[in-house]
Amino acid sequence: MIDTVSIKNLKKISGKDTILDIDEMTVKKGEIFTIIGPNGVGKSTLLRITGLLESFNQGEIQIFGHMIGSKTDLYLRRKISFIFQSPVMYRMTVFENIAIGLNFRQKDRTTIKDKVNMWMEKLGISHLSSRRAAKISGGETARVSIARALVTEPELLLMDEPFSELDPLARGDLIYEFKELLSGITTIFVTHVRDEALILGDRLAFMGKGRILQQGTPYEVFNHPVSEEVADFVGVETILEGFIEEINDNLVTVKLSCGESIKATGNIKKGEKVKIFIRPEHVIIAPEETDFKSSLRNWYRGKITNLTASGFYYRVELDCKFPLISYVTKQSVEEMNLKKEKIVKACFKATSLHIIKN
Repeated sequence: MIDTVSIKNLKKISGKDTILDIDEMTVKKGEIFTIIGPNGVGKSTLLRITGLLESFNQGEIQIFGHMIGSKTDLYLRRKISFIFQSPVMYRMTVFENIAIGLNFRQKDRTTIKDKVNMWMEKLGISHLSSRRAAKISGGETARVSIARALVTEPELLLMDEPFSELDPLARGDLIYEFKELLSGITTIFVTHVRDEALILGDRLAFMGKGRILQQGTPYEVFNHPVSEEVADFVGVETILEGFIEEINDNLVTVKLSCGESIKATGNIKKGEKVKIFIRPEHVIIAPEETDFKSSLRNWYRGKITNLTASGFYYRVELDCKFPLISYVTKQSVEEMNLKKEKIVKACFKATSLHIIKN
């Protein structure tokens, strides 16, 4: 099967600055491929190049088996739709805005009417059909932009931060609807918001300073980051350093500089310096008197140094001779009477950790 998008040795240079340096990236037919990373690392530039909206200096990009830069560019443009971060609404009705792509493709009036009405209904904006597009809300504009992109039945959909300007409620509703709407459509989606990548992405790539640092499923990237830069971005809040002190089959003991040891799983040689990544949701907090007799190989007595409400959870900072972060529910905070200076026990499984060579 030919990949929908195949990128090799791509470089984008501006003056003396290398904007993009992508070794390889492939997007498979029918998948939602998410590009994540902080602002300013080249995500949107890569998307615009893929959408034939911007040039590049060297490398190869193939879409549907056709090389970009050949006589097939117009053919490819007709198969691609783009949803921008700040969509432009033309001085027309909502219906006319959605119909623009079909008009360009010279579809007949009946086809245009049927397709536009179908997508307005799917996105819950049929009541806006005759409204001037300039007079609708931000959430409604986002839905019109999505309908305009999907009404042409693109073989490749490119999305650049399409939810960034929506309020949290509108954003949450639309993201879950969108997952179903995109079923079967090959999509490349750029975002710097972690939960958007987790909800929508089948696979994702993490970008840093113009390079792709890691590719994989959301589970792989979020739970097995290849570097501290990736780990920090995907929400790993405890990063520790030590060395491999003992090895027992696939179970290793990491000695920290503070003197404490941590059990983890991994295939790293004895004596190697390593970094340990611990996600906060993997850390369980229990009363100080709890006697652990379970598969939890790591448990420590610690003092709460800070307790902060964060949405539906509380962020708990602990001093266990090493810093440790946990997320707990409001119910847990109340039941254990958690507060600053309180002594508790913190525990986590060896299998929930991720270690890499330092």
